[in-house]
Order: sequence, then structure tokens, then C-alpha cells
Amino acid sequence: MPSYHRYYHISCLRETALSCILSAEGQKVLKIVELAQSAEDMLAVNKSVKSMVATITNLEIVLSNKISLFEECLCATCEVV
Repeated sequence: MPSYHRYYHISCLRETALSCILSAEGQKVLKIVELAQSAEDMLAVNKSVKSMVATITNLEIVLSNKISLFEECLCATCEVV
């Protein structure tokens, strides 16, 4: 498999992992809304989720920048690793 194909495959796996993390964060919010005893509980979870979403957003930017490096590179040297 050419290296740029492996790179895209790895990037897709990372995207899938980030998607799973975001889904888990959504489940966390749903559960706290169901079980929260106070507004403070909800605010604490909200802060945690907000931090995780910000981190994932930064990772998405990094992944996007990495992928853009290979968008137009279909030369023979890209196939050698």
C-alpha cells in the first residue's frame, strides 16, 4: 500500500476515534441531565465537556492540516516510505 494511502487510513481511524469521544461526551450530558441533583453538577459536567470539545476541535485542525499536505501530492516519492 502506498504511504499516502496508509496516511489517509490512519487519519480516518483518528477521525473515527474522535467521533467516538464526542459521542461519549454527548452521552455524558444526557446522563447528567437525567441524574443531576443540582445546577452545580450540570455546570461541572458542562465545563468538562466544553474542555473536551475544545481539545477535539484543536486535534481536528491538526489532522486537517496534515491531510492537506497530501491532497495534491500524487508523485512517485509519496509512495516510498
